[in-house]
Amino acid sequence: MIPQNKLSKNGIASLASDCLEQYISEMGWRKPEDVFLDITCMYESVIYPQKDISLITSCDLGTHEGQKVLGKTILDDKVILIDKSINKDSKDPRYTFTLAHEIGHGLAHTGQNINLFRCTDETIYKKQPSLYEFQANFFAENLIMPAGLVRYWFKTYYGTDRSFRYRGACWYSIGNENIYIKSLAHLGWYLARPLTLCFSNISKESLAYRMLKLKIILNETKESIFDGMKEGFAGVKLLNNLGGNTLNALKI
Repeated sequence: MIPQNKLSKNGIASLASDCLEQYISEMGWRKPEDVFLDITCMYESVIYPQKDISLITSCDLGTHEGQKVLGKTILDDKVILIDKSINKDSKDPRYTFTLAHEIGHGLAHTGQNINLFRCTDETIYKKQPSLYEFQANFFAENLIMPAGLVRYWFKTYYGTDRSFRYRGACWYSIGNENIYIKSLAHLGWYLARPLTLCFSNISKESLAYRMLKLKIILNETKESIFDGMKEGFAGVKLLNNLGGNTLNALKI
């Protein structure tokens, strides 16, 4: 069973690891190339059967303090609500992160003397989220972009497990191509572009920042990855404070 109320950073990572291991087992995957992390499928095969947390995706959640509400978790009712503007059919990457974020609340925050959690654009992109929101963000990051799988696909596609060093705007040799990279954000986007196909409905920007946090991309300049990076993609700014090592959830 999925353990509850493990609120340390390692405990939150362990919650995500447990979900992943059970999902992979349910799907019968044996090799990393078989793994395709679909958050809705994970909910249906692991979260709902074990925790009986309902999911409703066809509602208008309105606004809160001037921000569009993307998701809600009501712990007493054991229900997750996702706004219809980002439902799974919309292919909006915010759906993937928002659902993973709300699952994090549902698993980690029972018994914490708080019943209702709201997820807005401000929650997603805020650099200094509250403790509960940080924990839900951290859970989501580990759930949808586990370090083991990100590193596996980077090595598989680019033929190396060495970090890619960014030294500023110049020409770089990437794979079999020479390309002029204009910024750190451009490099991240370029490296992430083919790898997003190995995941389910995540943005290039979020995967780029995940690779930076995992030190797959090493920034040797004072440039920020947010310089020139378009906002509005799930999981970009919210990963700013979510560093640390992910447990090897995949065991591969």
